[in-house]
Amino acid sequence: MDSLDLLDPAARLRLAPGLCVVQRSESILQIGSEAPRCALVRNAPRNAAKVLASLDGMSSIAELINRLGPCPDFDDAGWQVLLSDLVDAGYLLVAGKSERPSHRPDTATVAPEHEQLALLAGPSRASLAMRNRREAVIQILGAGRIAASVASLLANAGVGRIHLNPDRPLRPTDVCAAGVGHPPTPAHATRTKRTAVDLAAGSEVRTETGEATGADHVDRAGLLGPSTSRQAPLRDPRNPVRPDRVTSPRIEPVASARVSLAEVVHRVAPLVATHAPSGYVPATLVVIAGDGPPDPARVSDLMERGIPHLAIRAGSLRGVVGPLVLPRRTACLTCTDLHRTAMDPGWPLVSLALTHSHAVPTAVMTAAVAAASADQILHFLDGIATPETVGGTLEFQAQQWQPRRRSWDLHPDCRCQSPAVRPTVQPPKISQKKPLG
Repeated sequence: MDSLDLLDPAARLRLAPGLCVVQRSESILQIGSEAPRCALVRNAPRNAAKVLASLDGMSSIAELINRLGPCPDFDDAGWQVLLSDLVDAGYLLVAGKSERPSHRPDTATVAPEHEQLALLAGPSRASLAMRNRREAVIQILGAGRIAASVASLLANAGVGRIHLNPDRPLRPTDVCAAGVGHPPTPAHATRTKRTAVDLAAGSEVRTETGEATGADHVDRAGLLGPSTSRQAPLRDPRNPVRPDRVTSPRIEPVASARVSLAEVVHRVAPLVATHAPSGYVPATLVVIAGDGPPDPARVSDLMERGIPHLAIRAGSLRGVVGPLVLPRRTACLTCTDLHRTAMDPGWPLVSLALTHSHAVPTAVMTAAVAAASADQILHFLDGIATPETVGGTLEFQAQQWQPRRRSWDLHPDCRCQSPAVRPTVQPPKISQKKPLG
């Protein structure tokens, strides 16, 4: 809003989210506590701290000043100049009629995300970044700990559409803190000794009393959804089936894994869409988080369609986030393989062996890699700063607190710069104006 609008004594202002007001001395006022959203106001009036801390968008400037009492050494014109400067710098916001409270159930959940972005880049750019997150379509390939944890973090951070595409059934080792967990025990069911992974696979389980249960128990646990309710089996009159041999219907394991992963997302963000996007809506970003190296055919398809993608892999001792590939602009996964082969001619054999190896990352490694991956994805969606994994990888080593960044250049023998590879999805962009503060 233009500064001239603040000359109206009826204007209503509020302090930007996440900021505090501290009276450091009689004439020095501090707004905010962390860089870059921190400023000192020198020669401030004695009651400025009370006035600024009371700005909640409900009372006009004139009402607040009259309520707190006039300041002998600071007239109304001085207040107008001070408040105008703070509005221009983004420390104060104008509370207009266009502001409407949100009634979405996830408003409180994503409020810290908006607050952090506002502190980093200003309120207007924060709102645009949050809109980018809500409108994004993220596709996650994989079913392990990393895939589930990344999906949960993105949903919690305000990403609106997350399509989960598991490449295998769930396993007991996939249970982790931020991902797949044990199902709640229904009040009417006896406690079982099996995990959510076993239930999601539709396998028969036995309770502590020895009672056998099948897919109907899975449905009561809420893992398969309403569409998987028990149905009467079809019978052939020419081949009658004894009632005691009728088995419960089973759900296909990979589809069951998709349902369980969707439950992980909806547990933290009920409004997130987890269904497959329309064929006319390309994914904003594809996350490759399978157990082994990425499938070359799938990577080639992403390159041909020009869809940005991020590779993630983690094992017992090491986790790697990246590179985040922007087709025809940055080094691709083939470029990294060619560079590795140049340094180690035996790398193709090692990569092939990793395809058949399924090392499960520890809980701490999972959390570190998933958090770094989600952070890079959000950087890409927000459009405020370039992610560190564009043209590079973040490599985590067990029992080391800081990841190492490795740069990857375009390889001259790679065909990723061929004109046949045309980007169809542009990364979200925001004005290149530097953050305020």
